[in-house]
Order: sequence, then C-alpha cells, then structure tokens
Amino acid sequence: VGHRRLHVALRRRCLHRVAERGQAVAQLGDEPGVGAATVVRALEDSLGKHPVSPGAMLPARELLAEALLERGKPVEALAEFEASLALYPARFNGLYGAARAAAQAGRMSEARRYSEHLLAMTGVGDGARPEIAELRALFAQR
Repeated sequence: VGHRRLHVALRRRCLHRVAERGQAVAQLGDEPGVGAATVVRALEDSLGKHPVSPGAMLPARELLAEALLERGKPVEALAEFEASLALYPARFNGLYGAARAAAQAGRMSEARRYSEHLLAMTGVGDGARPEIAELRALFAQR
C-alpha cells in the first residue's frame, strides 16, 4: 500500500509539473520552456506506465513533442510522439501528432501509416473532428 501511495503522489506531482511546464511553453514560447518539458518527460518516464487505465491524461512526451513541432523541429517531435505511443499506444493525440510531425519532416510513408491507424481507429464516428479532416485532406492531394 505504501508503494502505491508513493506512486500516486509522484504521478500527481508529475502532472502538476506537466501543467506548469505546459503553461511555460505556451506562454513563453522559448527554449527554456522546452527544456523544462524535457525534465518533466524524464520524471514521467521514471514512473513508468500509470497503474490504472487509461493512464496519463496528457503524457509529458506529447507535450514536449507539440512544443518541438511548434518550433519547427518535426524530426525531434516525431521521436517524442513515437516514444509516447510506445508507452501509451493508440492515443488519438499521439497518432495525430506523429502523423503531422512525420509529414512536416517529409516522411510521408510514416505520416500515412499513422494517419491510416488513426482513421481506422476512429472509424466514421469522429469524422467531423478537424484533425480527421486535416489528415484526410493531406492524403487526398497525393
């Protein structure tokens, strides 16, 4: 029981730091914000997968990947999205982000693979989401 309480407390602290760093990245838009997100990512990685499904609401790696993507670093962002998907497979935001990062990096076969996975996962139920429309439009042109 003590181990579980410690894990829950560490996870709660990690989520608090993710929220703080997310605000720093969004508001400051600077490299220190990305550096802070990297520290939070390392903390979350040290905790491993959340013991209760569905897991983290906002994985730190996704937060870092979005920050990298916004700064024009799609290759680095793709690596973070892929690492997040390894721990939290089939997450909508992870697949969508990986598809965008791969496309921006010019890795269209990977972008297509992530897009197809997301489109297959969502089926017709999420067709009105702008993210789905964006991915469909990206590959309709090709």
